[in-house]
Amino acid sequence: MKTSDVQDSREAERFVASNPIEGRFGRRDVTIWDLAECGLQMEHAEPLKIATKGLVGFKLDEMTVTIPGIVIWSHLSTTTDAHGRLLYRSGVRLEADIELFASAINRLAGSGRIQPDAASLERKRKKQVDRDQELRGRSVVQMIHAAQSPSPDVVLLVQHARDRLRENANDAIKWYNRAKFSVSEDSFSHVHHREEVLAVWEYLERSIDIQTIVDIFETKR
Repeated sequence: MKTSDVQDSREAERFVASNPIEGRFGRRDVTIWDLAECGLQMEHAEPLKIATKGLVGFKLDEMTVTIPGIVIWSHLSTTTDAHGRLLYRSGVRLEADIELFASAINRLAGSGRIQPDAASLERKRKKQVDRDQELRGRSVVQMIHAAQSPSPDVVLLVQHARDRLRENANDAIKWYNRAKFSVSEDSFSHVHHREEVLAVWEYLERSIDIQTIVDIFETKR
């Protein structure tokens, strides 16, 4: 499997680890279970604030893969692990060295240590069906204002994503193209920087609602 093949396949699916991949995020011990394009999900005992930056590292045969990342969402699990603990699960968006990460996924998949997440593929299939039905029904995504002002961490995360996509025009176009079919054109016809808003929304894995992103853009113009 070539690196480009891995990248293409990761566009459509996630990978899950057969056994936990022990690693580090900054100084924290983490367990990596889920890997996908440009990011991963990890479990850890101590809480992490969103927008926290750090180096994600894990062993891969004779080498150590170390990649800078930023936490884009985090929550406490609702079920205990084998030791009776409630762990945090966080999503990390990789900041650089994407080709290195693709190579690592290639090697992990080739050795059978990770497999495509069949459940993720089904979720994506269902999402596409729902999206097609929405478009046929000319449904409109409602823009609902958040009940309270976004936290400084959320503001920082949105600003960081905006700055990063402004520096990488091709990435910005890619994320916008993924997002644009999920919303009605009429819903955002009045919004400044519509393409940029949707690109940031998709880049952050839709973990922050669109209206919050719009509000942050409006206050930071």
